[in-house]
Amino acid sequence: MDSKSQGDLTSYCRKRLNRRKQWQLNPDRSSYPVTVCIATICTLNQRQAIIGASDCMLTFENVEFETNRSKIFNLNKRTFILFAGHVTDHTTIWRNAFQGKNTDTMTTADIAENYAQAFQSLRMKQAEAAILKPQGLTFKTYISQQRKLSDYVANEYRRQLEENSLKLEVIIAGLDSTGAHIFTIQDPGLAECHDDISFCAVGIGASQSREHFMFSSYTKETTFADCMYLTYVAKRRGQFAPGVGQATIMAAITANGADMIDNRYVDFVKTTYEEASKAVSRIHEATRTKIRAEIAKMDIA
Repeated sequence: MDSKSQGDLTSYCRKRLNRRKQWQLNPDRSSYPVTVCIATICTLNQRQAIIGASDCMLTFENVEFETNRSKIFNLNKRTFILFAGHVTDHTTIWRNAFQGKNTDTMTTADIAENYAQAFQSLRMKQAEAAILKPQGLTFKTYISQQRKLSDYVANEYRRQLEENSLKLEVIIAGLDSTGAHIFTIQDPGLAECHDDISFCAVGIGASQSREHFMFSSYTKETTFADCMYLTYVAKRRGQFAPGVGQATIMAAITANGADMIDNRYVDFVKTTYEEASKAVSRIHEATRTKIRAEIAKMDIA
């Protein structure tokens, strides 16, 4: 690589670095996966089952919008996939991972690994197109010419490639011959199993949802009915995060297969939860009134 090309590359990398600094000063929330998706392992008739929940928020480019479409997709009769982030990336990965394959013969772990590999491939393809190809490079030529680059340019390319990410987080949940399993797949495309803790969540509301299960001392021995209620409440907790939709869709995987939970049962849980929340608010207000009256007697002036 000649000195002119080297200078062009240095100029290009500095411009990219300046744009990155501007982004850090003005962070764009839409660059993160809005929504919340949840999956839990529970017990139904002494067998393991899975319950999933999500909102109906979708992200396309930098636009967030709420639809009436479920974000819980059946892959087969015993596996569903929930996603948070760019719908087009998820659709592409889904097609690349499973098109022409008989997923009925695959374990849940195999399904998660297939999706993770397709995730990694798309991430690399997009990184190459956005970072390397504008400079006439591919991953192959970049690796072969890396020693010819200055330390600054090489490090800048490395940083950009590492930080280039898919704004996508996925849950894969399924029942197979070994039991119930829940996996998350997040950048850079690693499949992580959450069977031991029996719950997982992705999206911008994930931390609020996970905390609810932690505080509830959740285990996979939780009954189906209790799990449905706790999962619904966890989703409502997730709504405290910006970008999480108000609607709630729920699904279940049991010995009978994977299917959506009828909205009338979700609505019943919603109504019961809201009635309980109002009752708890009244109790807290009465408690504060008593405490204020008692504290008023203290000599603290």
